[in-house]
Amino acid sequence: MKYLFDGQRGSIFVSNGYSEQPITSYAGTVIDLSKLSAWLRILLVTDGTVTKTLEAMFWEPIQIELVKQDYLSGPGGEELLERDVTLIGVNTGTQYAYARSYLNTNLMPDNLVAALKSGERGIGWLLRQMSTEQYRDIVEIGYSNTLAKRDVPTGYESAIFRTYCINVGGRRLMQISEHFPVDLYL
Repeated sequence: MKYLFDGQRGSIFVSNGYSEQPITSYAGTVIDLSKLSAWLRILLVTDGTVTKTLEAMFWEPIQIELVKQDYLSGPGGEELLERDVTLIGVNTGTQYAYARSYLNTNLMPDNLVAALKSGERGIGWLLRQMSTEQYRDIVEIGYSNTLAKRDVPTGYESAIFRTYCINVGGRRLMQISEHFPVDLYL
């Protein structure tokens, strides 16, 4: 959640997602995108819907499985919704990704907060329902094993992650970190 309230950290990529220079994460890890598979480069620099990208890559429907949902307080007393989900192939049962999201519910209409809290709706649905201009900043990439232990999803120690923020109305509405198992995308 460290980027949700940090308006100073901007996007780490140029507008076209291409960078000839290796990227240094906040943890000091150097990521040379040219050494990664094309699949991982696409997943790390794309700021669109990862579910649809995975469906196209692996040619199977992807289901989103809610792992946990908790409520936290932000630094200014904001109500935050923390959600952990896995993205799983419907036909193969393959776990393609794990995502943790923090949503500032104070910036969302009450009816959308209620629908999201019920667990019946996902974040993609929420963003479509908001019908407002959104801007995404990819603020961090790195290897999962460089994160604090509490931030590494079980089974994703050999993964690469990206963290991005979704801005609505000039304010950061949410922060999402997605972990992709490296071996799966070779």
